Formats: sequence, C-alpha cells, structure tokens
Amino acid sequence: GSFQIFPEAIISETYQTNVFATKSDQKDDFVTVLSPSLRANSDFGRHSLNANIGADVGTYIDNRDENYIDLGAGFDGRFDVIESLSLTGSAGVQRGHGSRGDPDVATSKEPGITLNYNTSLGFNYEVNRVSVDGTWTRSISDLDDVVQLDGTIVNNDDQDRTDNELSLRMGYTLRAENEIFVTTKFNFSDYEDSVDDSGVNRDASGGSVVVGTTVELTDLLEGDFAVGYFWRNYDDDSFLAANGPTVRGSLTWHISRLTSLTGTVDRAIQETTSSDSAGYVKTLMNIELGHELRRNFILGAKIVYALDDYSGIDREDDNYEAELSARFFVNPNVSLSLGANYKKRVSDISTNDFSDTAIFGKLTLAY
Repeated sequence: GSFQIFPEAIISETYQTNVFATKSDQKDDFVTVLSPSLRANSDFGRHSLNANIGADVGTYIDNRDENYIDLGAGFDGRFDVIESLSLTGSAGVQRGHGSRGDPDVATSKEPGITLNYNTSLGFNYEVNRVSVDGTWTRSISDLDDVVQLDGTIVNNDDQDRTDNELSLRMGYTLRAENEIFVTTKFNFSDYEDSVDDSGVNRDASGGSVVVGTTVELTDLLEGDFAVGYFWRNYDDDSFLAANGPTVRGSLTWHISRLTSLTGTVDRAIQETTSSDSAGYVKTLMNIELGHELRRNFILGAKIVYALDDYSGIDREDDNYEAELSARFFVNPNVSLSLGANYKKRVSDISTNDFSDTAIFGKLTLAY
C-alpha cells in the first residue's frame, strides 16, 4: 500500500477589541497566527492508517504575554477483519492553552498550558440492514498552574482528570436514506486530586440514552434528530445529581444549487470546575448560511446562541455569537478569507459578562 501526503499552511491576521474577555478595562490588539499541518492518508485496498501533525503559533503585537504555541499529533486506523466487521483505533496528544472567556480559566498573567492525551478503540459490525458500533474513549487532561494578576498561584491540579466513556450504537436502515438508531453512553470522570483545594471530591459518573433517526425528507431537506435522557451523579454529597432530557439534531435545507441553510440544536451536561457547581447543562442552537456567489467565491453567515444553566446554584450564562465571512479560491490550492465575528456573554454573575469583536483575514495554502 501507499500513502497520500497533504501539507497545508494557514496564516491569519485578527484584530480583537477585547483580548482578555473582560467586562471593563478592555484591551485591543492584533494577533498573527501561523498554522502549518501535515496529513498522511493510506491508500490501501483494505484497512486504513492515517496520521496528522500540526501547530498553531500565535503572536500578539502589544500583549506579548498572550503569545502561544499549540501543538498536536495523532493517528487513526481501521482493520477490516471480514467484510461485515472492522476494528478501529486512534491516539493523539495536544498541547494547548487556556482560552480567555472560558469560565473555568483563571484570570492569569498569561495563558496556562494544557496537555490532552486521547485514545480510542472500537468496532463496527454491519449485516443486511443492521449496524452495531461500539467505542471506548479515554482522555487525560493535565493543566499547568498559572499566576494571577495579583501574584497568587492558582493550583490547576484541581482540574487534572481522566475521562472514560463507553458508547454503543445500534441502527436499522429502513431505506437508503432513513435509519433509526439507539445510542447508549456511560462516562466516568476521575480527578487526580481526591479532593480539591476547597475540600470537594469532584469525581463523577453518568450516561445517556437517545433514540433518533437520519432522514432525507425531500431532495432539498436532509438531517438527523435524536431525543433521550441524561444523568450525572457526583461522589461528593454537596453536589446535586444532574439529570433531564437531552436532544440533538441537524437539518440542512438546500434552498438552491448554490445556497444552503443548516440548523443544529444540542442539549447535554458539561463538566465545570467552578467552586460552587459540579456541572452545567448547555443548550446550543446554531444557524449557518452558505452561498456560492461564484464557484470560487463562497459567502457565509452564522448565528449561535447557547444557554449554560449551572447545577446547584442560581447562575445562568447567555452566550451569543454572530459571524460573516467570505472565501475566494484563487485556485484549488490557494484561498483568501475575510470576515468579522462578534461574541457576547450575559451572566447572572455580572463580573463574567463580556463582549468581543474580531475582524480577520486568512491565507490558506494547501496541496
């Protein structure tokens, strides 16, 4: 067998009005980000093996402490046992940084470094109209301590944890573009510290069961939709268990051969390291519009709303985002992009409010 190699380089320039995502004393700046990457995809008759490596190097003009170097590498593969049965696996490592505006990230002098190690094993079995997929995923998070603006050291060992998830999906195809399925998940979070600095044990376990369908309603409408129930239990008695309905779905309307509109919705439990809450329910709604003004000139727009409802405390965060973009393909390997993005958060804890406007340009070189 052989491999196909796909190198890519992206350079972007962005002007931000609120680099630190703060309610007051906002700082604006320009940031240049260089993103080289390399993918290798196998071209075997059977089986597959793919690998990737990449980086994001961000450099600010004025706020040099915000500079960062993110790195990532990984691989995934598939082994075809027989025609109807295959085994899958993947592994990867990412070095990232804490994002300003993330409610779980401390207000530090400079972004903290995060390391994530991910592995997965799975299988896929298909016979006639029946499919069964099973997956085990494991994620290890390791965060460096950071220094706050007043010189205080934040012990981020409280956030170091190992997450394991088991997932089983069973599907039945009614016809070519219509499948019904049931997905069951069990997940477990094990924090490195038995108790955090406030004396709380944050270990937890939970799961979800959803029933859904993939459909093609007409030649112009296609999507998938699932509803179910989630639960999350915490080892520490001071945290209330979280449970309730979950929903996720996506619907694409091909308005014309050149224009499409996609709407998505998702409601699920999320982990947090807030001192007063163990988790929150995120309800996300997203609408995206794409239009080919010409074959090589694509316009885009999106609107996003997310509600974060924290468990056990009187706190809700309303998150808003809007974006306009345009992408021009000089040729299949070179493209230029321009756009503007606006983000705003309104929280019951007013100090967490912020808004930020970003104007960006991007050059992409791909092979």
